Amino acid sequence: MSERSYSDVSHRVFTSPRRVRFKEMEYAVPREVGLEALREVRRVIDASSWRIGFPIEIRSTPADDITLSTSSGRDSLYLAFHVPAKADHATYFAGVEEALRGFDGRPHWGKMHTLGGRRPGQGLPPVRGVPRPA
Repeated sequence: MSERSYSDVSHRVFTSPRRVRFKEMEYAVPREVGLEALREVRRVIDASSWRIGFPIEIRSTPADDITLSTSSGRDSLYLAFHVPAKADHATYFAGVEEALRGFDGRPHWGKMHTLGGRRPGQGLPPVRGVPRPA
């Protein structure tokens, strides 16, 4: 791929063709425990009968001060998990989520996860004047 430079609105610049349809779940963990969390996920996958055909995507971000951001108050390492669109994701995603909760994992709110409205503040710093969920 050759070097190129261009500018436009973000939905035109930050895109890539998606030829494979998939379901995705992504969690952010504190960067300092990110590799340990990845090793635990690998242990869970290796101990299962799951046949995973997608790689685990990894990215990192610096801490920010955005209230509901998954990087609020901490540097984060993100781990993203995928399955084909027509595959049953429930057991795989639930098993990975359970492992990541032990590392103060925070779900990406725009992707699949099982927290729903039951534990919306899990892992996030307290917000002044807003009660913590039970």
